[in-house]
Amino acid sequence: MRRVLPVTGQYIAVSIQPGTGVREIRGLQSITALAHACQRLSQCATNVFFAVGAYASDRKHPTNKRALFLDLDAKSFGSKAGALQGLSAWLRTTGVVAPSIYVDSGRGIHVYWCLDRDINLDAWRAIAGKLKERCVSAGFNADPTVTADAARILRVPGTLNHKESPPIPCRVLKDTGTSYDPAVLLRSLIPVVSSAASLLSGSVGADDLGSAPSSASYPAVPYYGAEIARKCGVMGEAVATGGKDHTEPAWRHLLSLLTFCEDGKELIHPISKGHAGYTEASTEAKYAQVLKLKEDGKLKPILCSTFETYKASICAQCAFKGNIKTPMVLGKLETTQFLPYNYRAGDYSIDKLIKKGDAETPDVWVQAFPYRISEVEVFNHGHTRQIQFTASSKTIVKRVDIESGLLVSQGDGLPQSLSNQGLWLQGTQVSEFKIIMTSWLRRMQDVKSEVVLEMKGLGWGKRNDKDVFSAGGKVFAADGKTWEFYHQDQSLIKTYTPKGDPNVWKSVAQALASDPRQAAVTTLLTSFAAPLVSFAGVKGLTFSLYSADSGTGKSSILRCAQSVWGQPTAGMAMVNDTQLSVINRLGFLNTIPAYWDELRSGDTLKNFVQMIFTLGQGREKSRLTSTIKQQGSGTWDTLVTVASNEMIADHIDTYIKNSDSGRLRLFEVSLPPLRSPDPSIGSAIASLEKNYGHASLEWGAYLAKNRELVSGSVTQLTQQIRESVAGGSNERFWIAFVAVILAAAEHVTAAGILTIDIPKLKQWLLSEYMKQQGGVKNNYVAPEDAATQSISGFVDAHRDALLVVDKMYPAKGLMRNIMMPANQLPRGEIVVMKSTDDKIVRIDRQAWRSWVVEAMKHSPSALMTHLTKLGVKASKAALSAGLNSASNARVMCLEVDLTQPPFDKLIDQ
Repeated sequence: MRRVLPVTGQYIAVSIQPGTGVREIRGLQSITALAHACQRLSQCATNVFFAVGAYASDRKHPTNKRALFLDLDAKSFGSKAGALQGLSAWLRTTGVVAPSIYVDSGRGIHVYWCLDRDINLDAWRAIAGKLKERCVSAGFNADPTVTADAARILRVPGTLNHKESPPIPCRVLKDTGTSYDPAVLLRSLIPVVSSAASLLSGSVGADDLGSAPSSASYPAVPYYGAEIARKCGVMGEAVATGGKDHTEPAWRHLLSLLTFCEDGKELIHPISKGHAGYTEASTEAKYAQVLKLKEDGKLKPILCSTFETYKASICAQCAFKGNIKTPMVLGKLETTQFLPYNYRAGDYSIDKLIKKGDAETPDVWVQAFPYRISEVEVFNHGHTRQIQFTASSKTIVKRVDIESGLLVSQGDGLPQSLSNQGLWLQGTQVSEFKIIMTSWLRRMQDVKSEVVLEMKGLGWGKRNDKDVFSAGGKVFAADGKTWEFYHQDQSLIKTYTPKGDPNVWKSVAQALASDPRQAAVTTLLTSFAAPLVSFAGVKGLTFSLYSADSGTGKSSILRCAQSVWGQPTAGMAMVNDTQLSVINRLGFLNTIPAYWDELRSGDTLKNFVQMIFTLGQGREKSRLTSTIKQQGSGTWDTLVTVASNEMIADHIDTYIKNSDSGRLRLFEVSLPPLRSPDPSIGSAIASLEKNYGHASLEWGAYLAKNRELVSGSVTQLTQQIRESVAGGSNERFWIAFVAVILAAAEHVTAAGILTIDIPKLKQWLLSEYMKQQGGVKNNYVAPEDAATQSISGFVDAHRDALLVVDKMYPAKGLMRNIMMPANQLPRGEIVVMKSTDDKIVRIDRQAWRSWVVEAMKHSPSALMTHLTKLGVKASKAALSAGLNSASNARVMCLEVDLTQPPFDKLIDQ
C-alpha cells in the first residue's frame, strides 16, 4: 500500500459481502490505519478492497494519486497465465515500460506502475488516459472501465477472493522495486512512428556527438560496443540478459548503435539471444538492414532520450545523465579519448612519440610512464578535488587516489603519495605523469565526465546529485552500482573496512536480537537506525543504556552493534576520549552510529551532558586554521549510544538545573541482568574483534536501493507515535528515536539481515516513552517557583555576608539599630540586608545574577521577568547600614517584600 498510495491524505477501505451489500470505511488518516482496517474486514467471509488513491471525503472526491493500474480478467485471456503472456507481448510491441507490481487477484491479474511522487488528479488523469488509449488502440483486453477510473477500488493482497468456492488467495506475484518519474512514464505511453528509418534513428540533432560532422558521416576515431556496454546501463543490460525483455524497437535501436562500433558485429548476437523470438539468421538480416541505412547516410547514433523511453529506470540512474546526448560518446576507449597528442596507451605503459626532426631518422615511441592508466574519475569533495585511477603493469593492478593539487605542486608530494600506494616513479616519469593527467582532466571536463561526490564521511551522500550510501569502503547507488570510497583519514577507513567471516557476526547478532530484554534488542538496532535519523526531522539523537549491576552485558551489546560497521574496539569512543575528538569523529561518521562505552561520573559525564546539545545541532563549531582560513566543520545526522553505570538523566539534572531541555534530548533505559546468562557469550563477542563490518555492506546496499521506502516508513511511524503518545514538539527527539528504531527493525527484517519481534519491541518502546515523560514531569520546576527559589537560595548561600537591621531606612540614611553585628565583615562584602520590622530584604543584584548562572544554571533575565511580576523592585541602595568596616556605596539592589506572597513563606527561613 505504501508503494501505490500517496504519502499524505485520507484513505478508504471497502468490503463487499455476497448478499449483504457494500461497506466503506472512510477518512482513514494513515496507510497503517487503512491496513489495519483491511485486516479487520478480512476476518469475515467478505471481499476486501482499497481505493487506489487519497480522497477528501468519499470516492467521489479524489485528491491525489501515486500509481497507475490495469485489471486483466482471466476470462478475457483464457487464463491468468494467458493474461501475463498477453501483457508481456503488449509491452514488447508498444515499448511501454514494465509495471512495478504484479498481483494475482484470484480471478485475474492486477498490475501497478508505481510513481516516485504524489501527483494531483489532473496529472494522473492525463497519464491514465494515455494508458487506456494505448490498451484500446493495440486491442489489448485490459478492462477499460478500470484504467482511468479515479474512484477505482482493487482487491487487497493477503485477503481471499470469495467469488469462488473454496476462496482463492489474492497475493503479490512480483514487486520489481521500480518507481517511475511521471514524466518518464507518460513519455513511454506516447506511440512512436512505425517507419523503419524513424524507429532506428530516434530524435536526432546536428550536435548529437558534440562536435560531430554532418548526418552522412561520423568521427574517424574508433568506437567500441563493449566500451558502451561497460558504461551504458541499457546496453549493459542487453549484453547481460541477451535482450530477454527488450522490445522490438529498443532492440533495433541497439543494433543501429552497434553499426557505428568497431566490434558491432561481434555484439549483435549477445544482445539478442536471450529473447524468445531470437534466431541467428533473423538477427543477421536485421543488422544488415540497419547497416545499409547507416552506410547510405540515413542513420545517426541513437540519442539517450530515445533509450530513456524504453528503459527509464535504468537511464534515471546513469552517471552521465544530462552530460551526454548519445551513448555513442561512451564507446571511445578512455586512453584514446583523453591522452594528450603524441601519447598512446601501451599494454602496460603509456608511451610518448619522439620526433627526430629529419627524414632519414624515423620517429620512435618511448615509455613515458611505466603503468597503463584507465578508469579515471574526479571527485569534487566541496573545496577539494580527488582523482582516482587504475594503474596496471605486468604484475600489479592498483586503484590509486591523489589530490589534484599535487599535479601543480613542486617538491616530493606527488611521488611520495604515489609511492605510498605502491607506484614507484623515477626521473622524468613524475613530470610526464603530470602532463598526462593534466591533459586527461582537461578533456574530462570538456565532456563533463567529472564526478561530483558530496560526501563528508560515511553514510548518506550524493554522487552527481543522486543519493548514495557509503559503508565498508564502498559507495552504493540505487541501481546496485558500487564505487570505491575515498577519505583522507585512511586510519578511520581501515577501522570501518569489513574483515573476517560475515556469518560469525550474524550468529552473535541474531542471539542478541532474540534477547528477552528489549533494551538489548534496541541497543543492537541503534546501529541500523542511525542512517534513518536523516528522515526523522532531527539532527542528532542520544540513547543511554545504564545499569548499576555488573555483568549485564552492556559493553558486549555495544560492541556487537559497533561491529555492524567496523572494528568493535577501535571504533568505540572510550572514557578518556576528549569531547573534541568525539565530535570530530562524528563528522566522519556522518550518518552512521557512534558508541561511547564506560561513561563514568565526574568531568566525563559533565562533558557528555554538554555534548548532548551539540549532538542535537548536527554540526561542530567552526574553527580557524593556523593560516586564519575558515576550516570546514563536520556535520552529522546520527544516533549516539552511551553505556554507563549511572543514569545520565541524574547528571543532566545536576548540570542543567530547572530546565527540561537536556532530558528531552535523551532517551534513557535500564538494562536488567539476564536470569540465565549464556557462558559462551563472552567468547562469541570476542570473536567479533576479527569478524566485523560485513553487515554494513548488506545494509548500505539495501538503504541505497530502498531510500524512498525507508524514508516513508520513518515518516509514517513518526506520525503514528506522535498520535499514540500525544507528544508535542518538545518531545520530537523521543518521537524520532522510537520511529527510527521501529523502522530499522522493520527493514532489517525485510532485508533478511536479522529477525526482530516487532510487536513486542514496539510495546516496550512505548512503555519506556511514558517513563521518559514521567522523568521530565518529576524534574520540572515552574518558572515562578524557580524565581522564588533564586531569592531564598541566594540568601541561604550568603548568610556570612548578611546584615540584619531593625528598619530599612531610606537608601541614603544610616542605620543605628543593627540587630546582627556585621562589623567584623571585610569592607564591601555585604550582599544581603534584612530589616526585621519592615520585613524587607535587599540583595546585591550583580552578585545575585552571578550566583544564578553558576549555581542554578539558569537565565537571570528570565527569572527577573517573573520576579518583577511578583512585586520585586530594582533600585540603587546601600547595603552597609553605615558600618565603618563596609563600603557605603550605593549599588543596584533587588528589594523583596516578605509580607507578600509567595515570599511570605520565607519569613521563618
